[in-house]
Amino acid sequence: MEIEESKTIPNDLINYVFPYVVSFMGLDLGSTGKTLGFILFLAWMFLISYRSGQILMNPLLLVAGWQLYEIRADIEGNKRQLRALSRQPVHPKQRLSSCFIQGIYVLSKPK
Repeated sequence: MEIEESKTIPNDLINYVFPYVVSFMGLDLGSTGKTLGFILFLAWMFLISYRSGQILMNPLLLVAGWQLYEIRADIEGNKRQLRALSRQPVHPKQRLSSCFIQGIYVLSKPK
């Protein structure tokens, strides 16, 4: 694929959520009120991420250096707007190999 335009998708939502998750670290599943509060919190975070169109990045992917991009690319003559994961920065006019896995492209340098 040839990249025509790219921009990173920020991971700000996970930075916002993390302090609240810490408050549930000592969650006692025997306590009905705390368990319901935790379920309500998870439902609220799902609703926010779903409505905003953001994807919650897996923290292990972030640590491993992966970044999520929104890309406009030419794939074998077809112009597409897509989301992709890449370990290296993605720039316009760059040619990259891609693999489509469960609705997202994984980019790598051509072999």
